[in-house]
Amino acid sequence: VSIEHAQERYDHFDCHGLFKARFAVLDAFHDDWHPAIGQDETFDAISCQFALHYCFDLESSARHTFKMISQHL
Repeated sequence: VSIEHAQERYDHFDCHGLFKARFAVLDAFHDDWHPAIGQDETFDAISCQFALHYCFDLESSARHTFKMISQHL
């Protein structure tokens, strides 16, 4: 539901000319990001608000998260 609300807010405001946004539902700390954003897609910034500490539940989760971030920056 939160992603749907974010998409609605993005669609409501006229910011499409300022920046592009793509919304996807996945477990960013455990799932592969490639199905949601593509294998070779890169970004200038990746933002994780108030949640990054959750990737440290297991060392493997933290490693996976930072691997995905490093592949897409």
